Amino acid sequence: MRHVIGRAAQGRPWLVGDVAHYLETGNLRPEPSLAERLEIAVEHLEALGHAMGPLAGLRHARKHLAAYVDCAGLGARDPALRRALLVETDLSEARRLLAALFSNPALEAAA
Repeated sequence: MRHVIGRAAQGRPWLVGDVAHYLETGNLRPEPSLAERLEIAVEHLEALGHAMGPLAGLRHARKHLAAYVDCAGLGARDPALRRALLVETDLSEARRLLAALFSNPALEAAA
C-alpha cells in the first residue's frame, strides 16, 4: 500500500500530510491553489539547485517539475511551455517558465 501513496504524492508532496490529517480528524483539507502549488514547486526546485548545484539540481528536478505541472492540469493546456521547462538548463529561466505555467489568470479561473 505504501507504493500507492508514494506514487500518488509525485507532484503533490502535501498528500502525505493530507492523509495524516484525514486519519486524525476525518476531514479533508482543500487542495492548494495554483499560487500555492507554484510556491511549493519553486521551493523544491531551489532546494535541489542548492543541494546539487544549479545544473544537476535542475536536471534532477525535471521529473518533479513535470509532475507538479501535470497534477495541476496545466501540461495539456500549454504543451510547448511544459516541454520548454523540461529541457531548460538555466535555473532562473526554469523558475520563470514555472511561473508562466502556473500564473495564467485564465487557468486559475478554469481550475
